[in-house]
Amino acid sequence: DLITTTLSYEAINVGPTCDHFFQANGSTCISKQQGAATTVYCATAPELEGLGGMYFNNCCRCLPSQEAQNEVTAAALWELSERLIQERIGRQSK
Repeated sequence: DLITTTLSYEAINVGPTCDHFFQANGSTCISKQQGAATTVYCATAPELEGLGGMYFNNCCRCLPSQEAQNEVTAAALWELSERLIQERIGRQSK
């Protein structure tokens, strides 16, 4: 099974079918395991125990983009997330 991602800066060569697909729509095909690798690493790596607030890509710690470090954007995203959760909870309780 493959999943698609728009993380095209990190083209992963997994075969001619995927290469053709990547060229056709600007997406990269990766396996479910590759897609989950960084999340699993961050959740289970003993060396990361007790740490937080870091950005990882392909199991490596990276500097987040300037936009990701913008406190105004972060606050707006938090408020939007809270509102969407409340709307979803409200619909489920009816």
